[in-house]
Amino acid sequence: MAGGHHFDGSPRCPLDTDSIARFAKECRRNKIRAVAVVGTNSQSAAGHEQRAAQIVTEIVGQRTNLVLGSTMSGIGLVERENTAVIEAALAQTTMRSVDEISAELNQGGVDTELHWVTGTGTLLSTAELVSHPLKLHRSLLASALNGVMHETDRANLIAIDARGDPVWVYTVSDGIPNQTPSGTRFFGIPTVVPDLRRVALNGQSEGQVMRCLERHRLWMGDVPAVRMSGGESGRTELASVTDSELSGWAAAVGAASAEAGGFVDRVFNFSDSTYDEAVRTAKTEAVDAAIRAGADPAKVEIARLTDTPLTYVTSSMVRLSAMARGPLL
Repeated sequence: MAGGHHFDGSPRCPLDTDSIARFAKECRRNKIRAVAVVGTNSQSAAGHEQRAAQIVTEIVGQRTNLVLGSTMSGIGLVERENTAVIEAALAQTTMRSVDEISAELNQGGVDTELHWVTGTGTLLSTAELVSHPLKLHRSLLASALNGVMHETDRANLIAIDARGDPVWVYTVSDGIPNQTPSGTRFFGIPTVVPDLRRVALNGQSEGQVMRCLERHRLWMGDVPAVRMSGGESGRTELASVTDSELSGWAAAVGAASAEAGGFVDRVFNFSDSTYDEAVRTAKTEAVDAAIRAGADPAKVEIARLTDTPLTYVTSSMVRLSAMARGPLL
């Protein structure tokens, strides 16, 4: 539908409110319970997207779950569209799963607010989970990496998962499992959902593992390497690799020790301001996201900030990625 904005925030064309209204009425007639709304460059200029969402909500009612492209991190219009559609489609299933898990816990005498481990190893509130269920991608592995960090009391390390073939090698920097710069493909569909950065080793030869560790230590420094699976069977005999003693409990320990987190990854236009102001905005958005996830506002800190200059555009723009985290309130 007509609408959206350019990189610099100017409208591409007038928003076609009539077409949006017709679409919303069709959704109401067919009893649609989830709708994805994604505007071009809505992360930096969300006016048209928010107006479209308002029109849809006024017609279909509050019971229909809306997923907005401006609320997710990552760049690429097609990738954000795909992610929003998939998450909208999963909304009802996610809510049912949350209700079932809550009921099981209540029967066992556990009546408390639930939080969920994400693929970044941080915690997410239930409200955020329902809107963005794909954030759970690789959450079990991220939680296990958290557990190894907690066990070793090291924020920078290399983790080796040698439970099968291939052997997978993961890295952790500043207490955060390192992720891929591009999004994951689900059944061939590109999304903005990052994956854990990892290296596959076909076979478990000592020489192959050592060469991989050497390459990682070129950019990570002399960090410890830990074999995640632990246990008595197949313990490592490599001099520079230690075995985790958590065995199958690594993910549970990681979930128990995790903090709530918020992540922002988008393009910032500072043509009418400054780079420093763009950085402050990115940090603020990351902190706000961490608070929505359940972090204590008084204890949230910026854990990571990276920038990527966009030299292929004429105006002053930069891609900023910021992560904030803090203990649960």
